[in-house]
Amino acid sequence: MTAPAPIPTPPRGRDARLAAQQAALLALGRDALRDDPAAALQRMTAATAHALGVARVGVWRFAPDRSALRCAVVYDAGADRHSAGAELTAAACPAYFRELDGSAVVAAADARTDARTRELAAGHLAPLGVGATLDVSVRPAGRAGSMLRCEHVGPPRAWEADERVFAVAVGDLVALALERAERTRAESVLALQTAVLEAVATGQPL
Repeated sequence: MTAPAPIPTPPRGRDARLAAQQAALLALGRDALRDDPAAALQRMTAATAHALGVARVGVWRFAPDRSALRCAVVYDAGADRHSAGAELTAAACPAYFRELDGSAVVAAADARTDARTRELAAGHLAPLGVGATLDVSVRPAGRAGSMLRCEHVGPPRAWEADERVFAVAVGDLVALALERAERTRAESVLALQTAVLEAVATGQPL
């Protein structure tokens, strides 16, 4: 049986944190421009987890009516793997959704008692052992349709100012990757539509 990967620990000292953040941003900037946006998001979430020393980093996307948040990808450092599919609903945590609508950054040092995030305690935070969360709005094409979520497993943890700035910078790079994914999908749909129209015009079977 393969031993679980160690959960990253935050770099000690401000200088060490800044150095780790700078190195991660250089690598993430390249990832945001890679040809495969999905693979880029996997690399970006993993690199962010190690730079911040957190157990989980994910990209969550709002449903069109903003009634739910769905996990597009999350990196679990303890298992060293990516997954997707979890969901949070506005009906179950209305205060949390209102906070996300009104704030670009939600930094909860004690996520299970913080008024903004405690609705998540029973169904999400406690089962995963999450003690602190750092949520950043991601705005592809200027639209607040996604979120970068960093989760610290263990006791409460205060988020330093440089860590918040770093998370916002990562959120901007994630937005670039999502914009590229949307453009790729749009180009694929346009190509399909063009092919169908050409087939109809020339009498070819669809």
